[in-house]
Amino acid sequence: MPALLSVRHLSISFHERTVVKDISLDIPKSGITVLVGRSGSGKTTFLRALNRLNEELSPCEVRGQVLLHCPLTHAYQPLHGSEPALAGKPIQEKEPAHVNKAEHAKESIQADTATQNPVDIYQLPPSSLPALRRTVGMVFQNPNVLPVSIKRNITLPLALVAHCPQGELEQRLEQALRTCALWAEVQDRLHAPASSLSGGQQQRLCLARALALQPRLLLLDEPTASLDVFATQQVEELLRALGQHVPMVVVSHSLAQARALADRIFFFSEGSLFPVEKDDYASNAELAALFRETEQQTICSPQPAL
Repeated sequence: MPALLSVRHLSISFHERTVVKDISLDIPKSGITVLVGRSGSGKTTFLRALNRLNEELSPCEVRGQVLLHCPLTHAYQPLHGSEPALAGKPIQEKEPAHVNKAEHAKESIQADTATQNPVDIYQLPPSSLPALRRTVGMVFQNPNVLPVSIKRNITLPLALVAHCPQGELEQRLEQALRTCALWAEVQDRLHAPASSLSGGQQQRLCLARALALQPRLLLLDEPTASLDVFATQQVEELLRALGQHVPMVVVSHSLAQARALADRIFFFSEGSLFPVEKDDYASNAELAALFRETEQQTICSPQPAL
């Protein structure tokens, strides 16, 4: 499958300590890639490298390339009369009357990502970083809702970042909330503070906000780590549905979650990356055993350079 993002010989250091070591892999244009490993193994640092967030948090040294095989999302993409479908919606909601279901089922959230000239994101000027982070969106471990209403958590970024026309804000709001199975729960209290939502609802609102900006790739850093069991199940079901339309890279500590979500799994250990074949994780116990052996360097070696 063609790559959306190609990582080549990526190493990341903080204060002369190398955290990510010579990693190369391709992120395809569809499906969910899950990164697992112990705390401090380098997986979150690697994730943040995919849209250059590390440099916002601490001085770091980056070597290698991260090649983006699609144009940066600079301009607002107008609606075309129907909304993207989510096959197997985790929470059933009534479709809006205006949606043409035949077209609805065919459309993808993503536009065509083909480009003949991949961009090394580490060669982009600082002025292009907002467009990069809109193209490669991110949802964090703890829900980071804005201190405004539920509605403005969606419409404010749409207006300020995406320059969405005023006449489309309401439709974009409903689309984003429906996509994340939140519309039925909040449509009667859109002007309530976003902080009044439960933890699971807040995380789905953050996901809706990210998707409203039309990313080509979505990064998620342990998106259920702060949620209870029920909210975790809701978010996992939502991610499985969204993964059919939006490519994702997900960091997770949960082996069960990795097996449930992943089209492909990579294991981080001491800053190195190890691919995991699907046949190697028929059960959580087998996957855990594989990881223990991998850490001991007895069955795998770091992924060779592509």
